[in-house]
Amino acid sequence: FDFHNLMARMGFRALFRFYRQVALEYQRISSIKPDIVISDSRLSTVIAGWLAGAPVLTVLNQLKVLIPRARPMRSVTKLLKGFSEKVFYHLLDFFWRRSERLIIPDFPPPYTISRGNIEVHERHLKMLFLPGPIVPLDLLDVKPQTHWPADKPHIMVMVSGTYLERLVAYKALHTPLKRLTRSFNVSVVLGSRKLRGFSNNGLRVYNYLDNVYNLMASADILISTGGQTTLAEAMKLGIPIVVTPPRGHTEKVENAKSVIRLGVGEMIFLHEAEKKLEEVVRRVYMDDSYKSRAERLKRVLSPYRGALSVAKLVRMVMVRGRTSG
Repeated sequence: FDFHNLMARMGFRALFRFYRQVALEYQRISSIKPDIVISDSRLSTVIAGWLAGAPVLTVLNQLKVLIPRARPMRSVTKLLKGFSEKVFYHLLDFFWRRSERLIIPDFPPPYTISRGNIEVHERHLKMLFLPGPIVPLDLLDVKPQTHWPADKPHIMVMVSGTYLERLVAYKALHTPLKRLTRSFNVSVVLGSRKLRGFSNNGLRVYNYLDNVYNLMASADILISTGGQTTLAEAMKLGIPIVVTPPRGHTEKVENAKSVIRLGVGEMIFLHEAEKKLEEVVRRVYMDDSYKSRAERLKRVLSPYRGALSVAKLVRMVMVRGRTSG
């Protein structure tokens, strides 16, 4: 959540642009008359579907708004920050709840990765649906596959976010990853076709892979910048994790705290990677307890198949809508 950046770029024009977006989506939904509308974290779609009288299912993993603040705060600043977060939360929550159901693509408690980004009230209990992450249904059947020789353990690096966030993350990780190639084979997936891939000794950088799961399943350690889906995939595959979130990215920092709470990995901030990444990776790899807990968690989480559960929910809402209609 970046209020300063939004206001610097667009000011109050953002409100007018949001109004136009809602109007356009309302026009489309009213014209198409769908049986159901699914919003992937788009508030405009929720409002447009609600106004058009269509049932809306909303997929999101952040109900609570946390305003980033890296520097120490005075008491007054803390008070204003907390007040602003509450106001934003209740305002956004009013519109999110125009949905038929709120789908959190995450594991149910106590295994919820995005727990720190969800503030649940009683009014949510009948609305929330936590079916597990929306990942390929056959993820547990993925066979490890890599072109690396078996002489070294394998580190998999996944960066997430916008194009700029991915670029900044890789620049921060590149030097310590090169040092790690002395003892590990390192695969990096940047997740953007705009970025350049290359191969150099023990380091292979892919700009994009259509099917990343075979390579991920072969990893002994996963390094992630804290994207919720990537962390869920690693847990489903039983891989210990080192999370390197940007310090001001509140959502990813909270996700990283869940990795620590579940005992399957450790966290360092992205700006600390230059000095600390190699040490933390070696510690997680050498300590068998991380792998043991990751394997145990894999067995516990194996029944959760988010995509299939969401498909069943969509069908149920559509059937109920046709029956009542």
